[in-house]
Amino acid sequence: MESTQPTPVKRLAVLAGMGLFWFAVAGLGGWLTAQSVSTWYPTLAKPAFNPPAWVFGPVWTTLYLLLALGGWLIWQRRQGQGPTETDGLFWPIYWLNGLLNVAWSLTFFTLQSIPGGMVIILLVVLAALALVWLARDLAPRLAWIFAPYLAWVSWASVLNLNILLLNGAG
Repeated sequence: MESTQPTPVKRLAVLAGMGLFWFAVAGLGGWLTAQSVSTWYPTLAKPAFNPPAWVFGPVWTTLYLLLALGGWLIWQRRQGQGPTETDGLFWPIYWLNGLLNVAWSLTFFTLQSIPGGMVIILLVVLAALALVWLARDLAPRLAWIFAPYLAWVSWASVLNLNILLLNGAG
């Protein structure tokens, strides 16, 4: 009888693929924000709880590493098990989170649209919530690895809202 468990090489390949995806999300997001973060963003009125610029890099790096690791751990846990309806929902939501992060960087920083950023960050929060919820169904103990991401994007939505209110709808 053939084993249904992936080989160590396949496990590493899947981990590398997930890591490369989130590395690409981080790189593209950084590239999309680079110019505006030093020119346009400093001119905006920001709430008192806006963190210093140096905080964002380490936080996002940590969150993207957790997303890659969490996805890989859930993928590993699901090997050898029959697919469920949740499996069919989890993976599109998992990848959608990365795409929405890039869309937010593009909208908020490159297009300099605070209202558009607000719409997208709310979609990010909903997608992050769905990610945690679906992960909880697939692997309850592993779902917690996505909680810091949900907390951060929820807080970022409050920050985005305050920037919107302080700078008008334009």
